[in-house]
Amino acid sequence: MPESRLDRAFRDYLSAVSPTMELPELPDDPIDAFIELIDQTSHETGAFHLLDVGSDPYPGLAVGDTSYPWRMIWALQIAELEPFACNSLPDVTFYLDTIADPLGEYRAYSYEEGAPGPYEFDSLTSLLTFMAARVRYARGELDEAKLELIEAEQSTLLEDEYEHSPASAFFVFENILEAPLPEAWDALSRGEWPEIELLGQPVRVDKSRPSYQRELSLRILGLFLRDRRVTLPEGVVLAELSAPHRRLIEHLRMLEESFELGLIPELIETLAMEGSEHLRGLAEQWMHRFESAHGIPDLTELEGAFGDAPRSKEPEARRLPDRAVDRLAEMLRTMGEDDSSIEDLDGEDGEPDFSGGAEDASAEEPA
Repeated sequence: MPESRLDRAFRDYLSAVSPTMELPELPDDPIDAFIELIDQTSHETGAFHLLDVGSDPYPGLAVGDTSYPWRMIWALQIAELEPFACNSLPDVTFYLDTIADPLGEYRAYSYEEGAPGPYEFDSLTSLLTFMAARVRYARGELDEAKLELIEAEQSTLLEDEYEHSPASAFFVFENILEAPLPEAWDALSRGEWPEIELLGQPVRVDKSRPSYQRELSLRILGLFLRDRRVTLPEGVVLAELSAPHRRLIEHLRMLEESFELGLIPELIETLAMEGSEHLRGLAEQWMHRFESAHGIPDLTELEGAFGDAPRSKEPEARRLPDRAVDRLAEMLRTMGEDDSSIEDLDGEDGEPDFSGGAEDASAEEPA
């Protein structure tokens, strides 16, 4: 069988990073093949290397930890992007979409100093050709004029209809990156909730599309931030979702329960008892703000009032006093008066009936 363009691109990149190394047998899946090749050659001079975004971002997001880029990790996981970088471009991070576009190509993007970077690629072949040129340039084997020519030939501006729809990984990434979930956690600790408007016509999630899980997560997050409710469309089973999307929904359901029961969220209590020293301190501060905002007395002050009365061996539930529950319920009612309910968005089959096109889709996500 003749060698494909993609196979040649893999071979060309390997030749650039290690001319004497034989191309190993790579997985059939192009993304798996890319990850394995980059991982095996990352130690070579000028080579690209993968970035680890496997950590759980939710503890850091919940307590407002700014010592690590939790928001970025969260956005990359939900958008299903594979991040990588090279030392010769220290300020640029590259992101490869792990899901093929309608033409069967894998798109790639760059990010620099908090904004879209200078490179975009419409295929894995173009990306690998660019990467091979960057490696050769870093090694002094390619002059700047030739590098610029290859970059101009392989990089392109991605501005088609797909890029402006929730099917695009970078569309999802940017919207998740701007979604005020950490701000909502902080507001909750103060007895508040940020005012969220979901604009435009929501779009039905089509399960037949490979990108449906990230589209689903984006919509569930947007609706939750507006309505404080989690509702899965009919036909979507939580257990069938991949880990990043399942974890998001579980996280939002925990928050939803906190609102309904008037309790400090379980994640905060767990971090305050079992988290690292840094996160434990932030979780304790979160709990103190929550208790102060809702008029909950300091437990150490109450101990003296009860004298030596035996303490219950049952795990203590931090429940708001009745007046605080009433205040919270009233707040939720008044903030939701002008919004349509999730049921109003349902179509005949129970899924959100989102009839708008790509122009509306960009406005619907949380800002």
